[in-house]
Amino acid sequence: MNLKFRQFALIAIPLRTAVAQVSVGLLLLSAVVLMLVARQHADTFSDLRMAAVRAVDPVLMAAQQPVQMAESWYDNLQTVAVMQMENKALREELANLRQWHAEAVRLDAENRSLRALLQMKQPHEITSTAGSVLADNGTSYGHSVVVVLPEDFKLRRGLVAMTAGGMVGRTVDVAPGTGMARVLLLDDPASRIPVMLETAKTRGILAGQGNGGLRVEDLPDGAVPVVGDRIVTAGDDGVLPSGLPLARVTRIDGDRIWAVPIAQLDRLDWLRLVDFGTINTLAKPNFQAP
Repeated sequence: MNLKFRQFALIAIPLRTAVAQVSVGLLLLSAVVLMLVARQHADTFSDLRMAAVRAVDPVLMAAQQPVQMAESWYDNLQTVAVMQMENKALREELANLRQWHAEAVRLDAENRSLRALLQMKQPHEITSTAGSVLADNGTSYGHSVVVVLPEDFKLRRGLVAMTAGGMVGRTVDVAPGTGMARVLLLDDPASRIPVMLETAKTRGILAGQGNGGLRVEDLPDGAVPVVGDRIVTAGDDGVLPSGLPLARVTRIDGDRIWAVPIAQLDRLDWLRLVDFGTINTLAKPNFQAP
């Protein structure tokens, strides 16, 4: 049996090699012939090619529809995911605003009851309005934003700019009649606000350091600040009311006390400007619209 297999192999292997060589030769010859014929009958081959394309086109279109449906489904899924994230952020912001509103209503009721008990008259009227942040002029040397407000609101320098978290700055330049104002934020190096540490009951000055950093300065000797203590306005300047939340102590290095704003100063979309009625006109407005 082995002898017959060897005899068959001796015949089959050269035969297969010869067939392969002949096949390659025939393929090359066929290619050359097709090139010559295609050159002489270009129009005919063009028509055949277009006919083949037209015949295959419905198949390609039918195969492409599932791909397009999958892409559309994926785009819709991404849109739904983005909308869910935005919806969650809006719900959180709404919850913060409701909490702030409830706290404001409580404090107003408490204030009214105390004034009625002491038979005190309201020395001024508090007014406020909300506006959108038009531009963020944030650099390493300063940080301010331009706010667009209703034109009928009485703008002046020194108004308190607030978010749901607390105070973020004060107006320094206004353009009456245009509804535009520039707000100097807490972290600007030019910002200096009299403050009080709630837990330590110690007064000092909150100074902006740029890039979102704050520092508490001019604390009295013997002051014992603690990390996490909330910093609020002291009301010592006679312009700002006391108790407005500003920041929290984050780090203590010897006599250096560092803090961060409660509100995210680099993500301000809306601001509420509040006139507590304690501000006198400081100077003529010096504002140029962007």
